[in-house]
Amino acid sequence: MHKFFDGQTADGDSDAHGWYGGYGVVVVTGDFGGGTVKLQVSADGTNWADVNLETQFTANGCGTFKLPANLWLRLDLSGSTNPDLDGWVG
Repeated sequence: MHKFFDGQTADGDSDAHGWYGGYGVVVVTGDFGGGTVKLQVSADGTNWADVNLETQFTANGCGTFKLPANLWLRLDLSGSTNPDLDGWVG
């Protein structure tokens, strides 16, 4: 598992990480501050799209996904006030 958020305290995106393809898991825990965390995917590292509803969180949770190789992944936090979140993808 790669740690994408490590004590995320404001709206914003994690660093992008390359995806090796196949099934994956997202785990997000902490104080969401009323915000939403989404797993996002990009083919070019510039244009991003949400992966699926199973990888969107407003509370502690775990979701799964399946994507082909050679894509970029990141976590996006929006709509929060004073969050403190950790998030992993693997």
